Amino acid sequence: LSHRALKDLATSLRAGLLTVKDVAKVDLVGQQDEKIYLEFSTQKVAALGLDVGTLSQALQAQNALTPSGTVDAGPER
Repeated sequence: LSHRALKDLATSLRAGLLTVKDVAKVDLVGQQDEKIYLEFSTQKVAALGLDVGTLSQALQAQNALTPSGTVDAGPER
């Protein structure tokens, strides 16, 4: 099985185990983060009229996390 399929199976099993009486917590150990590798030909990118730096900036902008804001309620935030 792929890592993704194993993670999905483990998540399903975890959900089932949490329905068992007196089971309060189930930890998944050994998970691997998903990664995407992008490989491209600089010649093909140049032929499309793109710059590698521009392509990199566009990808970074897609993955940017922006804070949604905060609420101050007295001493709590």
